[in-house]
Amino acid sequence: MIYQSSVMQTFSLLSGFTFTAITIILTLFPDPSQLHTQIVLFVLGVLLDNFLLIVIQQHHILAICLRIAPQLPEKWMRGSWFKFNSELLGWLFLSMSVSLMFFLWNLIYLAVASVIVTALFIIYAYLTVIRPFEEFYLQHPITRK
Repeated sequence: MIYQSSVMQTFSLLSGFTFTAITIILTLFPDPSQLHTQIVLFVLGVLLDNFLLIVIQQHHILAICLRIAPQLPEKWMRGSWFKFNSELLGWLFLSMSVSLMFFLWNLIYLAVASVIVTALFIIYAYLTVIRPFEEFYLQHPITRK
Protein backbone atom coordinates (compact mmCIF):
# COMPACT_ATOMS: atom_id res chain seq x y z
CA MET A 1 0.00 0.00 0.00
CA ILE A 2 2.94 2.31 0.60
CA TYR A 3 4.07 1.78 -2.99
CA GLN A 4 0.61 2.59 -4.36
CA SER A 5 0.43 5.71 -2.22
CA SER A 6 3.88 6.85 -3.40
CA VAL A 7 2.96 6.28 -7.04
CA MET A 8 -0.26 8.24 -6.57
CA GLN A 9 1.57 11.15 -4.92
CA THR A 10 4.26 11.18 -7.61
CA PHE A 11 1.82 11.27 -10.48
CA SER A 12 -0.31 13.88 -8.71
CA LEU A 13 2.78 16.07 -8.49
CA LEU A 14 3.62 15.43 -12.15
CA SER A 15 0.02 16.31 -13.09
CA GLY A 16 0.41 19.64 -11.31
CA PHE A 17 3.67 20.40 -13.08
CA THR A 18 2.15 19.48 -16.45
CA PHE A 19 -0.89 21.69 -15.87
CA THR A 20 1.42 24.53 -14.85
CA ALA A 21 3.54 24.02 -17.98
CA ILE A 22 0.43 24.23 -20.17
CA THR A 23 -0.65 27.43 -18.44
CA ILE A 24 2.81 28.99 -18.75
CA ILE A 25 3.09 28.14 -22.43
CA LEU A 26 -0.34 29.60 -23.14
CA THR A 27 0.27 32.82 -21.23
CA LEU A 28 3.94 33.57 -21.91
CA PHE A 29 4.43 32.56 -25.53
CA PRO A 30 3.80 35.48 -27.87
CA ASP A 31 1.80 33.41 -30.38
CA PRO A 32 0.48 30.08 -29.10
CA SER A 33 -1.33 29.52 -32.41
CA GLN A 34 1.90 28.47 -34.13
CA LEU A 35 1.95 24.81 -35.14
CA HIS A 36 4.94 23.75 -33.06
CA THR A 37 3.47 25.38 -29.95
CA GLN A 38 0.16 23.62 -30.52
CA ILE A 39 1.94 20.27 -30.91
CA VAL A 40 3.71 20.82 -27.59
CA LEU A 41 0.43 21.82 -25.93
CA PHE A 42 -1.32 18.75 -27.33
CA VAL A 43 1.44 16.43 -26.09
CA LEU A 44 1.31 18.06 -22.67
CA GLY A 45 -2.48 17.67 -22.62
CA VAL A 46 -2.20 13.96 -23.43
CA LEU A 47 0.51 13.64 -20.78
CA LEU A 48 -1.75 15.30 -18.21
CA ASP A 49 -4.59 12.90 -19.07
CA ASN A 50 -2.22 9.96 -18.74
CA PHE A 51 -0.92 11.12 -15.35
CA LEU A 52 -4.46 11.66 -14.07
CA LEU A 53 -5.47 8.20 -15.31
CA ILE A 54 -2.62 6.67 -13.31
CA VAL A 55 -3.72 8.63 -10.23
CA ILE A 56 -7.28 7.30 -10.57
CA GLN A 57 -5.99 3.74 -11.05
CA GLN A 58 -3.81 3.94 -7.95
CA HIS A 59 -6.66 5.51 -5.97
CA HIS A 60 -8.94 2.60 -6.81
CA ILE A 61 -6.22 0.04 -6.06
CA LEU A 62 -5.80 1.57 -2.61
CA ALA A 63 -9.57 1.50 -2.12
CA ILE A 64 -9.62 -2.21 -2.99
CA CYS A 65 -6.81 -2.91 -0.52
CA LEU A 66 -8.90 -1.48 2.30
CA ARG A 67 -10.78 -4.51 3.62
CA ILE A 68 -11.43 -3.75 7.27
CA ALA A 69 -12.31 -0.18 8.03
CA PRO A 70 -13.11 1.49 11.33
CA GLN A 71 -16.69 2.37 12.09
CA LEU A 72 -17.47 5.87 10.85
CA PRO A 73 -20.13 8.26 12.11
CA GLU A 74 -23.46 7.96 10.31
CA LYS A 75 -23.23 11.51 8.94
CA TRP A 76 -20.04 10.60 7.09
CA MET A 77 -21.52 7.48 5.55
CA ARG A 78 -24.49 9.27 3.97
CA GLY A 79 -22.29 11.34 1.69
CA SER A 80 -19.59 8.74 1.01
CA TRP A 81 -20.83 7.98 -2.51
CA PHE A 82 -20.80 11.68 -3.38
CA LYS A 83 -17.37 12.22 -1.82
CA PHE A 84 -15.87 9.32 -3.74
CA ASN A 85 -17.41 10.32 -7.06
CA SER A 86 -16.61 13.99 -6.54
CA GLU A 87 -12.95 12.99 -6.78
CA LEU A 88 -13.71 11.54 -10.20
CA LEU A 89 -15.54 14.72 -11.16
CA GLY A 90 -12.50 16.73 -10.08
CA TRP A 91 -10.35 14.63 -12.38
CA LEU A 92 -12.81 15.13 -15.20
CA PHE A 93 -12.99 18.90 -14.71
CA LEU A 94 -9.21 19.27 -14.49
CA SER A 95 -8.81 17.42 -17.78
CA MET A 96 -11.55 19.44 -19.42
CA SER A 97 -10.20 22.74 -18.09
CA VAL A 98 -7.20 22.35 -20.39
CA SER A 99 -9.54 22.12 -23.37
CA LEU A 100 -11.42 25.17 -22.13
CA MET A 101 -8.16 27.11 -21.89
CA PHE A 102 -7.45 26.19 -25.51
CA PHE A 103 -10.90 27.53 -26.45
CA LEU A 104 -10.20 30.79 -24.59
CA TRP A 105 -7.04 31.33 -26.63
CA ASN A 106 -8.92 30.62 -29.90
CA LEU A 107 -7.06 27.37 -30.51
CA ILE A 108 -10.22 25.68 -31.74
CA TYR A 109 -8.71 22.66 -33.50
CA LEU A 110 -6.41 21.99 -30.57
CA ALA A 111 -9.35 22.26 -28.18
CA VAL A 112 -11.44 19.82 -30.22
CA ALA A 113 -8.55 17.35 -30.41
CA SER A 114 -7.98 17.73 -26.68
CA VAL A 115 -11.67 17.10 -25.91
CA ILE A 116 -11.61 13.94 -28.05
CA VAL A 117 -8.47 12.59 -26.37
CA THR A 118 -9.80 13.43 -22.90
CA ALA A 119 -13.09 11.71 -23.71
CA LEU A 120 -11.18 8.61 -24.82
CA PHE A 121 -9.20 8.63 -21.57
CA ILE A 122 -12.41 8.99 -19.55
CA ILE A 123 -14.09 6.11 -21.39
CA TYR A 124 -10.98 3.98 -20.92
CA ALA A 125 -10.86 4.82 -17.20
CA TYR A 126 -14.51 3.93 -16.79
CA LEU A 127 -14.19 0.60 -18.59
CA THR A 128 -10.93 -0.50 -16.96
CA VAL A 129 -11.02 1.08 -13.50
CA ILE A 130 -14.33 2.46 -12.30
CA ARG A 131 -16.76 -0.23 -13.49
CA PRO A 132 -14.57 -3.16 -12.32
CA PHE A 133 -14.14 -1.44 -8.95
CA GLU A 134 -17.88 -1.01 -8.55
CA GLU A 135 -18.43 -4.69 -9.42
CA PHE A 136 -15.74 -5.73 -6.93
CA TYR A 137 -17.20 -3.48 -4.24
CA LEU A 138 -20.67 -5.01 -4.70
CA GLN A 139 -19.26 -8.52 -4.32
CA HIS A 140 -16.88 -7.64 -1.45
CA PRO A 141 -18.28 -4.81 0.70
CA ILE A 142 -16.03 -3.13 3.21
CA THR A 143 -16.26 -4.71 6.67
CA ARG A 144 -16.93 -2.14 9.37
CA LYS A 145 -15.74 -2.93 12.90
